[in-house]
Amino acid sequence: MRASEFIIESITYDAGNSITLANLYDGDYPDRDETFWDYVSYNDFDTPLEIQTLPKHKVMIILLSQYRAEHIDEITDRLDGDQQEIIQSYMNDPAISNKVIVLSGHRIIDGNHRALAAALKGVPIKYVDLADLENVTVDEAEMGTPTSNEIKNTLVKAGYTMLGDGADSTVWTKDQGTVIKIIMPEEGEQITKAAETFYKFYEFCQQHKNLSCLPRFIDIGGQHHNTFEIQGKEYLQIAMERLSPIGDNTFEEGVVWFFSDFVVGGASWDQSDHALGMPDTWEEYNPKMAKTLAYYWQNLSMIDTNTQKYKELQTLYVVMQMLYKTGSINKFGWDLHTENAMMRNNGEIVIIDPWFNMEYGSR
Repeated sequence: MRASEFIIESITYDAGNSITLANLYDGDYPDRDETFWDYVSYNDFDTPLEIQTLPKHKVMIILLSQYRAEHIDEITDRLDGDQQEIIQSYMNDPAISNKVIVLSGHRIIDGNHRALAAALKGVPIKYVDLADLENVTVDEAEMGTPTSNEIKNTLVKAGYTMLGDGADSTVWTKDQGTVIKIIMPEEGEQITKAAETFYKFYEFCQQHKNLSCLPRFIDIGGQHHNTFEIQGKEYLQIAMERLSPIGDNTFEEGVVWFFSDFVVGGASWDQSDHALGMPDTWEEYNPKMAKTLAYYWQNLSMIDTNTQKYKELQTLYVVMQMLYKTGSINKFGWDLHTENAMMRNNGEIVIIDPWFNMEYGSR
């Protein structure tokens, strides 16, 4: 960490607003040898960036990952006297949570001292993300077109009921054990990016059939399999086991939410395990149940690590790490939130759709 930082001292900002780098730095930019310049050029200075809030648990995870530490004390022990004084001055600032630091994805580019002060104080902090400078688009579901209407009418006549729709698909069911998912992206595409992306996930699942946190497929079309065609356009149809949604404000929903954040932040299993045993972490998810949820995790992780539930959760985390790495290699966007994970009747959490395909495609 350097002894000085370039974030504006006297101004605070509200989440949801936007700001340009030119306004944020007001001409006082980092030196040319700083990491900042690896991520931006002068052409980026007038591009509005959304001001977002980094929850306190994510502040901690990002710092631990970035400085390869297991505990925050390992980072503070590396500081010299001047740096410690800077950290303390930031901790004494009652408006620390409303100051803006600069990230790129899940790496702090400028504002390390402020982030560390926020972590030690146990508060969130505002940030802008330089990754927002990249133009990324996601396939949208094809709805209301002649072909999508024909698919809908055909399935309804065959006795299927639509369970829901997402950014690039619709999901249908006819019996208790099976659902059909149809990838239906933008009108006019012959070979859809969304179908290619999901097929990659299917291949991953086929290579790891022993992992219970991955879905069980019954049949899949596309690529080297059969697809169905309507009005000259091919659609990917997937038949898979029927799962149940994860309940709102439940332990399982919180686990998926935190695991996904921790994986993106590069946290190890031990770091995540430690974080979920602290009520402060769960306060970001469910303030009223924070102590109960943390105590439940402690029972799983500290009292008996041989329990089936704990082993399942540890495996789930490792699989998320594998999926995140695979997605990054293929340049897929990470989309593993609580709507893209479901549950079996026995309580197992199952990942159903971890990626989306970004504009520049996969390889």
